[in-house]
Amino acid sequence: MELTFDRFYRYSDLTEILRGFAERNPGLFRVESIGKSHEGRDIWVVTATQSSEGAAADKPAFWIDGNIHAAELTASTACLYYLHTLEAGYGKDADITRLLDTRTLYICPRINPDGAEWALADKPKYIRSSTRPYPFDEEPVDGLNIEDVEQAAATPDDQLLLVNDALEQMEKENPEYARVVALKFFSGLTNGEVAETLGISESTVERHWFNAKRWLFKKIRASA
Repeated sequence: MELTFDRFYRYSDLTEILRGFAERNPGLFRVESIGKSHEGRDIWVVTATQSSEGAAADKPAFWIDGNIHAAELTASTACLYYLHTLEAGYGKDADITRLLDTRTLYICPRINPDGAEWALADKPKYIRSSTRPYPFDEEPVDGLNIEDVEQAAATPDDQLLLVNDALEQMEKENPEYARVVALKFFSGLTNGEVAETLGISESTVERHWFNAKRWLFKKIRASA
């Protein structure tokens, strides 16, 4: 499939495009799934590095992602443009060549494929995060439950605004918490899958998840 930048791509087309990078340049690109979304779609990550210059895992690495929120489709396109730039520039541009020879890039153009499909449907439905229902079944956190969050805001609309503001503040103040929230809640990954993706232990994921919910609760209550 020809890659252009004047449109947004549905899941099947995005999958074909990403596989195309690996098929054209298997020494530079590898595509693999880091887990399944709530609706069962693979969450694709492209590993970009020159494999003949060393294994990906042995090089310093950088993570790039997009489309955490359902309708943030422009970020997904930015990731595709970045991949296109790497492919076009390797062997021609000295900086790109040195980058891929000595570094590894992990690029996930669409962390939230379910929400993006809703946004790109023939009759679109726009949501902020994942299609995963909330609250969902999980081990309870002492001192925080859905009733607490509901009581922190006067109306449902106020509640949504407070949660949105708190999440944006978390991304600035506690990015490690925000990353776990994005992968667990928005993408529906398990603790084990989050740990593998971020290169941390499952116990660290559990601790960040616990602290993130406690942090959000305090911020929402303080703003109510």
